[in-house]
Amino acid sequence: MGKDQAFSPDGKILASGGCAKPIDKEACSQGEIRLWNVATRQPIGAPLTGHANLINRVVFSPDGKTLASGSADNTIILWSLATRQPIGSPLTGHTAAVWSLAFSPDGKTLASASQDNTVILWDVAALQPITPPLKGHTKTALSVAFSPDGRTVASGSRDKTIILWDVSLEAWKSRACRIANRNLTQAEWNQFIGPDMPYQRSCPALPPGEGIRP
Repeated sequence: MGKDQAFSPDGKILASGGCAKPIDKEACSQGEIRLWNVATRQPIGAPLTGHANLINRVVFSPDGKTLASGSADNTIILWSLATRQPIGSPLTGHTAAVWSLAFSPDGKTLASASQDNTVILWDVAALQPITPPLKGHTKTALSVAFSPDGRTVASGSRDKTIILWDVSLEAWKSRACRIANRNLTQAEWNQFIGPDMPYQRSCPALPPGEGIRP
């Protein structure tokens, strides 16, 4: 039972996601992804399995080395096309089905839209959310897309609205400063930035963090 398809950036591979083991017309106990050789129209190896429910979306990274899949099991899996295996553990953070995925133009960030009405931005290398879920829609977030410069994410919803999210580095720094209302402490700087990097105030208008001289 097919649900979604995506071509690799070079057009040589087609990925299709769906259900491997339907329980009935409404339920699925195992999702699967099939990779197809576009030239020969034949499957490439065995299906990729790992989701516990229907796969709603598949999308290739810009370099074609990674495939992301979003499922009705509320998770996202990143797959290595070289090994045909999951990269780390599934990404968890949504509380309902994942409906849409989009990679940033540089491939470093993945955006996901969910039936829980939220959008989450993920650090692809760290396999972690960059921020808490972005809230603004009142019904299922059905789609996400990055602008060509990667600074804006657009999300469309069943609530009949589109939201443009500023996801530039400057916007995140400003948002983090408003929430924390302080700069990083020396210990936090050493942990997250590194002790070899000279300390800098990420929030210039706020006092330095604990352990830092004014």
